Amino acid sequence: MASDCHAVQTTYRDCWLSDSKPSGPEHIRFDKFGNTLYDEGTAKGRQALSAVGRAYDNPPTIARKSNWTIYTQESKRGEMMYTVLDGTSKVADVAVAIRLAWPHLSNNPREYDKQMTALFERVLDSIRGSLGPYKQQPNDVIRCPTT
Repeated sequence: MASDCHAVQTTYRDCWLSDSKPSGPEHIRFDKFGNTLYDEGTAKGRQALSAVGRAYDNPPTIARKSNWTIYTQESKRGEMMYTVLDGTSKVADVAVAIRLAWPHLSNNPREYDKQMTALFERVLDSIRGSLGPYKQQPNDVIRCPTT
């Protein structure tokens, strides 16, 4: 991570869990998926990380899975109810936060929430890290506030 940055964020919106055109139950659509790396060696990084899992409408449920802390909550935006899952963990020399959120739509399949939770857990299980210089990827947005 650049020495003057406290976080690197990548967000994907309106995505499918597949490289091919959606065609069956193995293709899961999600509203928002994001990952952020925080530099806990800076005050701004620690402050930004402390906001992960903050309550929107009601306090989240907090659970542990392996080395992850998972915050689960439901939140209303306008008239739409959403489920929001946040996970945080220490990986290499940064703190990692993963978010997956989706709306409660009337046409969601019956097992949709269960599928989304399983997807979130697969993402958490897939996170790996090592020490070395950061290499920016095409979808990365590096935010380095000057104030």
